[in-house]
Amino acid sequence: LAAFAAPPGLFFGRLANFVNGELFGRECSDKLPWAVQFPQEMYRWQKPLLDELARQLPCPTLRPGDGANVYVAWFIEQVQQGNSPAIQLVRQLARPRHPSQVYEALLEGLALFLVLVIAWYKPRRPLVITGLFGIGYALVRIIGEQFREPDLGIGFQALGLTRGQWLSFGLLALGIAMLVASRFGSSKPMGGWRGTRR
Repeated sequence: LAAFAAPPGLFFGRLANFVNGELFGRECSDKLPWAVQFPQEMYRWQKPLLDELARQLPCPTLRPGDGANVYVAWFIEQVQQGNSPAIQLVRQLARPRHPSQVYEALLEGLALFLVLVIAWYKPRRPLVITGLFGIGYALVRIIGEQFREPDLGIGFQALGLTRGQWLSFGLLALGIAMLVASRFGSSKPMGGWRGTRR
């Protein structure tokens, strides 16, 4: 039953990631109608590009010794507050990206929740729903990570996969093991929103 609580949490968590510009997607064509620009990508920029940005829009409160991240945080705040010159600079310099947080919200949240609801139509043995959640989450995470920029400082791992994808393979194996274990358990089926027929 606890597995049902996870997809709604994932759905709203991923939407919050989108609103905050966190865990943004990989670069894509600017012809993609739903491509998004995230000023938060500036945390990944090299110093010469940030220096040029600071020359075009200087921060009045920046002190000597403040790091680049202080400037970037101020700049992002300017964008969020509607500062027109800052917004124009982002439009010129930030790359179009997949809104991977929205993809993940739809896959990890909505689609996975619907799969679990359908599976719960009739009573199931213990571990079945949890196993399906593990398998489903692993599969949609592996797919969703194809569109997400790898975490800063971690990058791609072996075989060009992200750490999230590698961890998902472990969860996939655990979910399959749960389904196998449920077949050999002696517990009777329980739950089901259809109810049991007499």
